[in-house]
Amino acid sequence: MTAMPKEIAAAVVMVMRSVGRLVKDAKNEQGRYTYTSVDSFLAAVSPACSEAGLIISPIELSAELSEFEATDRDGKVKKRRQITFKYNFMLIHESGVTWTNERDTRHVTVEATGAQAYGAAQSYALKQYMRSLFLIPTGDDPENEKSSDAAVIAAAAKKIFADDKPADSKKDLSALDW
Repeated sequence: MTAMPKEIAAAVVMVMRSVGRLVKDAKNEQGRYTYTSVDSFLAAVSPACSEAGLIISPIELSAELSEFEATDRDGKVKKRRQITFKYNFMLIHESGVTWTNERDTRHVTVEATGAQAYGAAQSYALKQYMRSLFLIPTGDDPENEKSSDAAVIAAAAKKIFADDKPADSKKDLSALDW
């Protein structure tokens, strides 16, 4: 792997300095969870990238279709199709310098529902790449602390160490409702 060029490294640091924490602004009703939409990522990151002279270009490396049978909630066996995409990303600096980390790939599997599957996969891969490249936090809203990972872990710890005895590092964690 080649080292990240200094122009790109400087631009990445500049973006990191200007993009703050993003809130979970969308809700998946079926999965009952909140998440930060790709639009929120783009709204926060695009101006910062522009200011830093940085372009992120998604590169689709492969798309593999798989077909299988699965039982739905009504007990009916249905044929399902999924596509697994593999992405890499090229960083392009306004100076013309480019860089790709060949080992940093994203795999995304989506239901094969048509053209939207391609866009959904690319959006998700791009969002996850930006999140990791720029170290963007997307923690829960403090007012909705019951759903946060930290709150779940804290509640689990209270269950384990509820007695007034010293913490026992050998306590069994397997029965906890994480």
